[in-house]
Amino acid sequence: MRLIRSAIEADTVADNAIRKLILERIAEIADDIPFSDVHGYFVIVEAGDTLEAINAQVGFDVLSKPVEILEDCGSCWE
Repeated sequence: MRLIRSAIEADTVADNAIRKLILERIAEIADDIPFSDVHGYFVIVEAGDTLEAINAQVGFDVLSKPVEILEDCGSCWE
């Protein structure tokens, strides 16, 4: 699991589609301030991450309301 808290960290994401999506969201929401200070961070789930670890990181059960929090972006889920 990777945590992305800034555009600088997003630039290190190997997957082009995920990197582009995160950078777009940061620019749309808060390009002029330290993103994580106000808005939190992005979580990139990786192979081997357990549901329990993901839930612990984000602070809620991500499967409790998947329709409300997941959007298919084609090459990744947002």
